[in-house]
Amino acid sequence: MVGAVLFILLPAGSRLFGDGFFAWTMYSRSSEYRIDIEVHDASGWRSVAPTGLADHASAHLGAVLVGAETFHHGASLVVLQDHLEDFAAFVCSERSGDRAVVTLHQRDDAESHEDVTRAEIACPSH
Repeated sequence: MVGAVLFILLPAGSRLFGDGFFAWTMYSRSSEYRIDIEVHDASGWRSVAPTGLADHASAHLGAVLVGAETFHHGASLVVLQDHLEDFAAFVCSERSGDRAVVTLHQRDDAESHEDVTRAEIACPSH
């Protein structure tokens, strides 16, 4: 009975009546995604390939970043979308600059509407 409450009712109720905090969203659907990363420094804006950051990321994030320069199919990136500013801070820690912009493009397929989420932060000075 306790298991049913914890693994079924709590996530379902959270999704239906709240913000979805307790709902399982990591693999709730799949989509195509692409990640654009830009860093600004004294020379101007420069693009950063997501694949180039994969070796310094966690295993899960690294798997998301490899090949993310172009659209490819994968698990839903709801968690990354919700923490895009945190990811931009990670970019700042890996690439020198004073600003970082991360843009997440998601769509169901090549014919679908593209949802775009963007985060821009000031990088802390080192």
